[in-house]
Amino acid sequence: MINTIVWDWNGTLLDDAACCVDVENSLLAERGITPLLTLDTYREIFGFPIRDYYAKAGLSFETESYESLANIYMNRYMISSRSCKLFADAEDTLKRFKEAGYRQIILSASETKNLAEQVGMFDIGQYLNDIAGVDDIYAHGKIDIAKRYFERNNINPARVLLIGDTTHDSEVAEALSCDCWLITNGHHNQEKLARCGRPLFGSLSEAANRMLIR
Repeated sequence: MINTIVWDWNGTLLDDAACCVDVENSLLAERGITPLLTLDTYREIFGFPIRDYYAKAGLSFETESYESLANIYMNRYMISSRSCKLFADAEDTLKRFKEAGYRQIILSASETKNLAEQVGMFDIGQYLNDIAGVDDIYAHGKIDIAKRYFERNNINPARVLLIGDTTHDSEVAEALSCDCWLITNGHHNQEKLARCGRPLFGSLSEAANRMLIR
């Protein structure tokens, strides 16, 4: 029986896909790269490792390193993301799971300090047992950090449900041998998520209803 919900952050609880498009487009425009991304295009090409996504967007690493571009992007993103909101049903969903007795953890490919800063913008700490990010800003993925976190905290994957919004979340769940549900209004579109063969939900509240109303 599931007793732990592992949440992705960006695009699952935090509604930041449009913000990411705007910041990425600022990098492309400054370098004369066209066409700029639309939200639909972004949701099709986005993925991990982020370096590969940058290349698909049109950025070249011949004159600038990926690390340099990533630092520029992240500095802008952290400023722009201050205007981002949680999805409208995010706090209520966290509250419902908390009241039902589930342990809740945010596990993100975001750098830990940045993740803590973003989560701290919202009054949701009361619903969470922990947050876990990565050691740098380069977003290679979160499989390794997830495995280490599970081992360090003696978490039984058979009792975990991971809820995310990208194919990478499905990959993480597979690596951890835990269940996974995917939300379709984040960083990947429904068509791309459907290829994972996971249960898909149009909103967090829809997923919560499936779990909590049985």
